[in-house]
Amino acid sequence: GDVLFVPAYWFVHVHELEDETICVRVPLSNLKRGSQHARRPPARDATLLRVSRALEDRVAQTVGVSDVKRWLRIISKGSEAKFLDLSTVKGYKCARMTQAV
Repeated sequence: GDVLFVPAYWFVHVHELEDETICVRVPLSNLKRGSQHARRPPARDATLLRVSRALEDRVAQTVGVSDVKRWLRIISKGSEAKFLDLSTVKGYKCARMTQAV
């Protein structure tokens, strides 16, 4: 994937070229250094949790909430091709979802 560092107070406009994208925003600080309200960067675990939840949401939108755990297990093993029926709309959507995840 790609990473873009945007300095504080810069404007950002994102135009997604793919139908399936994931954007994770990790603010390093809201205010200038030395301010009493400056925040620390989120913990590594918190960032991983955000990414994990975004992936779960993407899978749930495609296959339904009840199949999220099953599909994440299938995708993690790299065996999704066995379960896809590309002759159906649902199969095509699942293929697109697995590419994005």
